[in-house]
Amino acid sequence: MSIIVDYVHCQKVEEFLKEISPLRVPVECSLQWIYRGVCSFENHKLVPRILRDEKPPWHEIGLHEGGNPVDIARGHPTVEYGVMCRFFRALDENGLPVPGDSPALSLRFYLSGGRSLLDDLDQSTRWPPHWIVELMALAQHYGLSTRLLDWSRSPLHAAYFAVTDAFKPEFNPEGRLAVWCFHHALTRTLLVESPLQIVNVPSYGNPNLQAQKGVFTLWPTPISPYDKDDDRKPLDEKVAAILNVETIDGEPFYPFRCVTLPRAQTPQLADALHQYGIDAGSLFPGLAGAAQCVRERSAVQLLKRST
Repeated sequence: MSIIVDYVHCQKVEEFLKEISPLRVPVECSLQWIYRGVCSFENHKLVPRILRDEKPPWHEIGLHEGGNPVDIARGHPTVEYGVMCRFFRALDENGLPVPGDSPALSLRFYLSGGRSLLDDLDQSTRWPPHWIVELMALAQHYGLSTRLLDWSRSPLHAAYFAVTDAFKPEFNPEGRLAVWCFHHALTRTLLVESPLQIVNVPSYGNPNLQAQKGVFTLWPTPISPYDKDDDRKPLDEKVAAILNVETIDGEPFYPFRCVTLPRAQTPQLADALHQYGIDAGSLFPGLAGAAQCVRERSAVQLLKRST
């Protein structure tokens, strides 16, 4: 397995901001990199939220563990499909625009009823099919679980999501936060027959996606009634397992950089990001984001006074 992550462990905010600075990348290559912030370097791997637990989130389609054995046996894709069917109908019934809407899409979702993914889709395809990805992106940005993994084209926007633990009363300063950097363009060129996709969807109608400069990675899976252990592997491990290139022009090639900072420095990083105009008010446009910005600034001030 290739060594594909360049780990950079910083001690101070200034050093951290320098290491994630977009100025490290030539402007002509800026779109070739994407970034993801995590509050815990030790615990938050590059795994989509819906796949972090071994068992599918049956509650999101109205099932309880220990319920109908036929339903419980269904894997993550079937549960995800059920969530998307419900989300589509909720949007449509409330007069909200549906990404990628068409008569064929409407017919598919309304006819699905209680049917499963295995009933509706050709099992020779992969989950998710292309026609549902834009809807999944909207669902992801409004709190529903999907197998899309959130990234940003901006390292500073990504860093905001690495400090959000500081806004919680139970914040623990132990450990390290991190910003992951992924050279997706060159990596996809070097990966032969890889299912890895970089998902860009229109930001029109999705203000959060636009404000956060959002983009997603997606690793589709064969449709099956069962889950595969490989689905829940972190993205860097999946890439390492199939990437055979370790050097380019004699230099080590690291598709990923992982820049870390002690969590005890989180309030100072939150302050620095606020000075750059990166906070809840700018990343979640609207009245709710502005109110959240006030709460976050207060939380950071209290945290700094208590340490």
